[in-house]
Amino acid sequence: MIVSLIFWLIVSSGVGAYEEYEDEQVVWTPEGNPSILNKDAAKLLFPDKPSDEEQEKLDAMTEEERAEAEQAAKDNERRGGRIVAFMIEAKRPDEESWDNLLTKDGFEELIRLEELLYTTRIRNDTDILLNDDGTEYEPVGDYIYFEDMCKLYNVTTEEIEEDLFENADEEDMPVPIEEKCFSSQKPLDFIYERHNDTYNLSRYDDDKDLLKKI
Repeated sequence: MIVSLIFWLIVSSGVGAYEEYEDEQVVWTPEGNPSILNKDAAKLLFPDKPSDEEQEKLDAMTEEERAEAEQAAKDNERRGGRIVAFMIEAKRPDEESWDNLLTKDGFEELIRLEELLYTTRIRNDTDILLNDDGTEYEPVGDYIYFEDMCKLYNVTTEEIEEDLFENADEEDMPVPIEEKCFSSQKPLDFIYERHNDTYNLSRYDDDKDLLKKI
């Protein structure tokens, strides 16, 4: 009985000494967590309406700290979207074959997949489901393609492009090239040809010839 009473008093004293936190994430993360620091920096740099305390912190930042905070906010924004990931598994055509994506048929499917990705489109008002009167809404806005949302980059540099056109045969000039959606390295990079800005499988006679290239 005495032991139970002592235990109850200890627990009660702990419960009575609780402390509230404005942001619960601060409690459950190590001090100095980069994610929390970046979040705080983003709130300081892009607040809806900064509080006096937040404004004081912002004013006290050095140019270097401000630049780091701005970069952290941009990185967070970049990491927040734009990523499309694929996991592709090869299917064995028969029991005597190996699972293998590095075939002409496999590459043709990858080309069709990329074409599908870049040609798929939706209207920018597709998220509107109902009209004001409750009837089904028919989207009529401008079309949005994947390239409208992805991070674009130049496949080559201006210097490379200048050399390419200067040294090209007038009867076989390379096609102009535009910015493309950034992607990590992929198998199709092995057969990409800048001259025509396309994937060329026709130069490989069979799977073995393609594998030699890779």
